[in-house]
Amino acid sequence: MESEMLAAVPLRLPERKREILFLRFYLRSSDAGIGNMFRLYRTTVIRRINNTLRLLKKAMEVLENER
Repeated sequence: MESEMLAAVPLRLPERKREILFLRFYLRSSDAGIGNMFRLYRTTVIRRINNTLRLLKKAMEVLENER
């Protein structure tokens, strides 16, 4: 049950944030490559990835505290 709850956390993210994480960490796309796909600056991609990872961390901490 706990692993299912953790697995559901990324699904709560907006679609574009999920796509960027998927491209970066699953397909190992470069920040510049992701930026080209979404017409974003590389630094914007980096910032969005970092912000999204912080959101995921907070969400997982909330789940951990609910146990």
